[in-house]
Amino acid sequence: MPLALEASRAFSHAARWPSENKGEAISAFDDPFWRRYYYGHGWLQDMIDGARDMAKALGQYADVVHKAVKHLEQ
Repeated sequence: MPLALEASRAFSHAARWPSENKGEAISAFDDPFWRRYYYGHGWLQDMIDGARDMAKALGQYADVVHKAVKHLEQ
């Protein structure tokens, strides 16, 4: 889970970058390019969601392995 939190923080920082800057160059960069990566539906959001899903699945897997080990020890 800590890795997922670190990834989420990094992506949040990257996502804020265009909104914290102003000007014609930033607007040109933001409109066609940055929207592919963020704004709730871009590639960065997919990476965030994927990391969270992976963390959840690995947690569930660890629980199953733990139960299996306990069962074998009995």
